[in-house]
Amino acid sequence: MLHVKKKKELELLGISVHGLRKHLLKEVEATPGLDVTSTINEIEDLRVKDFHGVIRRKSADTICPISGRKGSSYVYAKLEKDPSIIGRATVMLSYAWSYKIRDIIDSLEYHFSVNHLDPKTTYVWI
Repeated sequence: MLHVKKKKELELLGISVHGLRKHLLKEVEATPGLDVTSTINEIEDLRVKDFHGVIRRKSADTICPISGRKGSSYVYAKLEKDPSIIGRATVMLSYAWSYKIRDIIDSLEYHFSVNHLDPKTTYVWI
């Protein structure tokens, strides 16, 4: 169980690649009209006012542990539900909204594999 108390620790949390595949990819696949080839923009279209896609829908009702306000990051929502997939990030990912979710997860898994990183215990700040 992950025990986080300080704001600085909270700001450094990331999700494991295992967690991305186990949770996010399954949530995308369970959403009508989306699949593994969906782009981030299709999963979470910010051009549509008040649209909560797969990512924000999961965290819209979660209280942010930093601000204390309703609506948190996906990581904080998952911290409440499955803390085993959340930990201190040691990898940072920057991506384009036009990337497919499968390509992002596959690329991270490949990177972790060739660099001998455990996909269950290495966490990504996205």
